[in-house]
Amino acid sequence: MIIDAHSHVGWNKIESGEDLIGNMDTYGIDQSIVHTWELQPSEIDDYDKATLSNSKGIRIGEVLRACSIFRDRLFPFYCPDPRKKNASLKIEESVFKHNIRGVGEFKFPVVLTSPECKRFFEVARANLLPILIHLEKPGLTYDNGGQNSYWSGGDFKEMIRVVRAFPEVQFIGHGPEVWRAIECRYMDRPELFPKGKIHNFCGDVFALVETENNFHLDISGYSGLNALYRMGELAPEFFNQYMDQIVFGRDNFTCVHQEFIDKLNLDPEVIRKIYHENITKLIGLEC
Repeated sequence: MIIDAHSHVGWNKIESGEDLIGNMDTYGIDQSIVHTWELQPSEIDDYDKATLSNSKGIRIGEVLRACSIFRDRLFPFYCPDPRKKNASLKIEESVFKHNIRGVGEFKFPVVLTSPECKRFFEVARANLLPILIHLEKPGLTYDNGGQNSYWSGGDFKEMIRVVRAFPEVQFIGHGPEVWRAIECRYMDRPELFPKGKIHNFCGDVFALVETENNFHLDISGYSGLNALYRMGELAPEFFNQYMDQIVFGRDNFTCVHQEFIDKLNLDPEVIRKIYHENITKLIGLEC
């Protein structure tokens, strides 16, 4: 059983639930969590313009249509723009009207410790909803030399603060700023996706996983894959040591993350937890 904890429709040529299911079947994915991503038109960069089907991002209607057709394989997460009026109320309504399984993808230029976000976390706590957060800082260098202008949530210190302030909420960390924090002096690095092997688990991300059992790691996307490559020979130890707080996700429509994991020859217990047991517990899904 493999559950992709981070997927989308209306993005990167996957226009519908049918497209997503076809892709899942190709790569042996049994079930997926489908996330919204609301955007303001002014916040869309060139990459997003090229990959998104809608200039307003990925709306809840698209996600619900896909999940309603494939109820046993696709499960909705919903995250309205916290800057909009009644955003927190929309989450609560969606729990009862649409049976959303969590809040996500949080990907907005809003600091996690802001009043708007705190209201989100209070709703998540009241409704026992996990929340998946994309963390990204602006002004960092891409692999091709350009700089990113988009940001979401703030730096990793913001993540530490909210995880500790809301111990009853299950936070799933994702994105470049989460995975930059695998090394000790990541704040000094100018790259969005730093390169070079790490030699121990001294970074802030590991300290947070070790001390707070309500923080989980989503390995999806290029940022997660890049971090796994940087671990090199430490990768098996990473999965073994943190097996209870890692969730498998793709955030793309390939099998590169699976290929990486499957080459490590991990114990069956570790594989089960990463591929489906951990996320199953977080969203209350029977499998």
